[in-house]
Amino acid sequence: ISYFFNLGETMVKLLIQEVLMLLHNYSRILVLLNNYFNFFNFLTVIAEAKASSDFVILYIHWGTESQESTDWLQDKQAPIYAEAGVDLIIGDHPHCLQKLDVVSGVPVVYSLGNYWFNSKTQNTCLVEVGINKEGMEYFRFVPCIQEDCRTRHLEGAEKESVLDYMRGLSPNVEIDKEGYVTFGR
Repeated sequence: ISYFFNLGETMVKLLIQEVLMLLHNYSRILVLLNNYFNFFNFLTVIAEAKASSDFVILYIHWGTESQESTDWLQDKQAPIYAEAGVDLIIGDHPHCLQKLDVVSGVPVVYSLGNYWFNSKTQNTCLVEVGINKEGMEYFRFVPCIQEDCRTRHLEGAEKESVLDYMRGLSPNVEIDKEGYVTFGR
């Protein structure tokens, strides 16, 4: 699935890819679902998006549920997508926060957490990204908490606690007290 956004003079393309992992007879089977049903075709879609856009965001459903660390597939795919031409990778699916990183010069949010899914209490986030024709102006991690089927932005000590947690998960980035992220220390 893909969407174009025109932000002033900047053309942004958002690519959404669905990745499902199934366990069958104790062996993993990877199924890639996208408009083209083919991983290599998806790399072509990324290249086409890069050629026709100023900024390409890949929003990907990947990772292992409730696992704080990235899994083998996330670690394998991130550099492939980065080298194919995306400018930002944002992932979801684990239902918990995972690290922020930079891979081949591309910022990666491995998992946004669980912004609004159920009544379980857990930390989550929003991301705010400033984009212009030259690329990404800024990236901000906005700490939130989901509880009682509602999500709220965190402030004060709660906010700092989540920022500290993300700093611990994300050794290759700097996160300031307002959540602004510098990728690639």
